[in-house]
Amino acid sequence: MLLFWSCWAPSLSFCCSHSIFSIRILRVEDGEPPPVHAVSALCLCHLAGSERSSRTQNKGEDLKEAGNINASLLILGKCIKALQHNQHTRLLQHVPLRESKLTHYLQGFFCSSSKACMVVNVSQCASMYDETLNIMYAYPVLRKTPQGRLLMGPTEEANRSTVVVAGRARRKEELVSSITGEEEREEPLSASKHLFLRYTSQIREIGEAVEVYGKKQALLQEAQRSGDSGCLMVEFGDFKGRSMKEVYEEPGKEAQALVTYLKTAKARPNTNMALFKDYVLKRQASAVAHLPTLDILGQLDILAGHPGTAGHPGSEDILGQLDMGHSRKFSALLTYSDSCDYRVVILMRERTQGNSVTQLHKKLQEEHSAAWTRRTLDYFAACEPFTDSCLVEPPVFSAPPPLPALPKPKWLLAVYARDVLSRLPEVKARITSVFGSVLKMDSTKKVTKKVAGAAANTAGWCTNVGNEHGQVLVWVLTAAEGHGLWPMAAGLMRRYREAGVAPPVIMYVERDCCSPHGQSQVRAMFAEWRELQVRLDIWHFMRRFAAGVTTEAHQLYGIFMAPLSRCISELDPADVAALRLAKQGQLLAQGVGPVSEKALDQMITRRQLALHCCKRTRGAEETARRIKALVDEMDSEKGRDTLGGPLVDHECIQQVWKEQQRHITCIQDPEGFSLYLKTGTLKKGGVDLCCYRCARGSTSLESFHLHLNRFIPGG
Repeated sequence: MLLFWSCWAPSLSFCCSHSIFSIRILRVEDGEPPPVHAVSALCLCHLAGSERSSRTQNKGEDLKEAGNINASLLILGKCIKALQHNQHTRLLQHVPLRESKLTHYLQGFFCSSSKACMVVNVSQCASMYDETLNIMYAYPVLRKTPQGRLLMGPTEEANRSTVVVAGRARRKEELVSSITGEEEREEPLSASKHLFLRYTSQIREIGEAVEVYGKKQALLQEAQRSGDSGCLMVEFGDFKGRSMKEVYEEPGKEAQALVTYLKTAKARPNTNMALFKDYVLKRQASAVAHLPTLDILGQLDILAGHPGTAGHPGSEDILGQLDMGHSRKFSALLTYSDSCDYRVVILMRERTQGNSVTQLHKKLQEEHSAAWTRRTLDYFAACEPFTDSCLVEPPVFSAPPPLPALPKPKWLLAVYARDVLSRLPEVKARITSVFGSVLKMDSTKKVTKKVAGAAANTAGWCTNVGNEHGQVLVWVLTAAEGHGLWPMAAGLMRRYREAGVAPPVIMYVERDCCSPHGQSQVRAMFAEWRELQVRLDIWHFMRRFAAGVTTEAHQLYGIFMAPLSRCISELDPADVAALRLAKQGQLLAQGVGPVSEKALDQMITRRQLALHCCKRTRGAEETARRIKALVDEMDSEKGRDTLGGPLVDHECIQQVWKEQQRHITCIQDPEGFSLYLKTGTLKKGGVDLCCYRCARGSTSLESFHLHLNRFIPGG
């Protein structure tokens, strides 16, 4: 339950602020540990009044605070209008809940089935007329929901109040109705004018009905004379008034969508839709009856005709009825007017940053020009002997045909999209056949900015789930981070269950790894996997300490983050010793004498350490002790730069450390499970070094999001 208590009259003496009082009631039962069955929340929010600086004469900090209050109230109004719009239409608008701390804190009430109501304080003073008028403008937005329930409406006491304007009293209902336009004002019309308009409308309707009836009778007579049911009129949908044959042969998307629907539609007998369905099925049967035969070499004698016609063997209606083996016999992908060789289609499948359709169009243009030049030269070479051997009058040869124009890059992109649609079952089978023992779930906002068309600005976050091999199992677009992921989790668990694959052991997340009030959200989503261990990604854990830093440009910022990583994990001593021995062997082979251990460590790069050495966590107690010592050291005089500027804010870093102590157990490696996969061996300096691939954390998904954002065009 969310209750807004708003004061719209500005304060003339001081600048107030928003006040929020929240009550959460947890329903628990006896048990070890006690399970939480339900959480009820009541939030009382007292909104500060909007202020005009010209009236309050605020300056300095008061003026800045008043601006922040007005901005938060403006964003609150935008969120309410967007939510109201999303309840009336399918085309959803983005709700800017993250643009203000107020709406961000109340996000859970807006994005769930919570109830909300508002109490508005309206002043009766005449000097507050503008503020009263503004809240009356907001009244229609906050009044009713589509179910007819009063969501944010005025109370009965407010309806009985009056508003004093320019020395005279008016009832609030009159002011509201005048603003919202609830009183419909009609210009007076005479009785004769009303009759004239009514009879004119009736005459127009009768004329249209007579015209449609005449056209229907003419088409019926044509169908009876020719015996073709395609001459009958379509009496439903957007194509009402046109013949069935004309609609069936129209190449438009709407007409073809109607024809596809009628193939499997359940139409009542003796209706116009049933007649149209019979005509479509007859046309389809006649097209299949005229399919050409395949010879031993698999060559197909293509019939003469337009590639896009329904009877052509390369049309989608025909290819859709063939199995995969016979459909692959076609060497080209046919569109309505042109065809594209599958060799060109395969080149478009390699979509990288330097392989766009525009670049491919330039290469095709160059190859076609070279081929046309070779054929033209062959033609001239064949004509030359006849010209030299003639004694009387040289023969006249026709000019070579001009270079045909290539389709535009946009057409190539449409061909690529059609090829992808034809391979959707194969692509879906490949994606749904990917599993893993270590899953990683991460979200990003960058990819959602590339969504274009009617779906633009409808998604706020893109969430991906990958495995230890760097493969993506599933992804979903949501309006808010962590919201709407339950169907994705249910589908992923169903995929494992139906395939008979063992459930994963570990899942690395960036948030919601644990909860002080019981089961976390991620653990609740994947409740079917009871043995699943939810772990927090170490990189996201370290980034939370950056909130306590005064600035990332500080001289000691890198010195602080590097030891923080060493406080959490350490390299395997056996792997480090083998790498040192291999490096020393390489130096001896190059004729370099023995070097010290410190100099040898400086020659080993980070890439070599990541490739040949495994990391392991130090344990919860040791990690907590080291991080505590590092935080205390950076919070002292040692954490200041040469100018005396502190690296960390004392209160902020202590609060961050206090909150992150409970997550130390979430970043530890699970016992009895190896997080490194051996991918091969390399021989360096006479020593065989193992190559490892780390399955810990969600760094691979972070890299995937970066590359995904780069090679998707737009944005």
